[in-house]
Amino acid sequence: LLKEPTKKPLVVHFHSCEAERRGPRASRDARAVEQAALDAAERVLCVSEASARTLRAHYALEYAKVRVLHNAFTPLDPGKPSPEHDAPVVLYLGRLSEQKSPDIFLAAAARVRARHPSARFVLAGEGELYPELVELARELELTEHVTFTGFVSGEELARTYAAADVYVLSSSSEPFGISALEALSLGVPTIVPHAAGVTEVVRSVLRFEPGDAGELADKIVSLLERPALRRQLSAAGLREVKKLRWERPARALRGIYDELVPHVSAGTAP
Repeated sequence: LLKEPTKKPLVVHFHSCEAERRGPRASRDARAVEQAALDAAERVLCVSEASARTLRAHYALEYAKVRVLHNAFTPLDPGKPSPEHDAPVVLYLGRLSEQKSPDIFLAAAARVRARHPSARFVLAGEGELYPELVELARELELTEHVTFTGFVSGEELARTYAAADVYVLSSSSEPFGISALEALSLGVPTIVPHAAGVTEVVRSVLRFEPGDAGELADKIVSLLERPALRRQLSAAGLREVKKLRWERPARALRGIYDELVPHVSAGTAP
């Protein structure tokens, strides 16, 4: 809407697209709006190579326009140490939506509990799937072993991560996954889907095939039963995320705008 009257270059920054959010049930209207933006843009910014591949697969896209700009994150303040707990805690933190696959988390939780009956599972977040997930937890006989916290932020967010022994990003499609970086920054061993964009910037995570609750359960159990592996991933994750600050992507973003509007960096009037 602004490109034509202003005669300015258009940069579209995709953090997620309709094809990633809803897959085969994607809205035609939403996809049409996204396609129009892609057609009009001089540059298309993606948060990962994985997200760029998704755009190429589902939209008509001139790939020369694409630039990949990985996310960074703001480290959380760990605050006071979490109190010790006897039972292991496995955490899901994110929207309770189809894309994030919290149902796969619960299906894996049922398998984990069969091998570790004392394990506790926390789902932190809110979303349209909440009623269905409460019912699924009941069907899986997990009601007494699962806590739904609702939305968390600020100090409570950091405490929620820090209280976990394992963090799980269970998304069916994940363009990036900043929550994984947040968990790693607090020393929490983390499991993510194979194709999650975050795996392009960190390696100290375990991976599973999206949608495979059995494999996810096996990865969770491997961490619960191997404290040395938890310590190894925790230490390696802390080292990796220290490098992921906003200065680098900010410089890269400025460079992209300078490509399109070089007179701005030269200090001349637009």
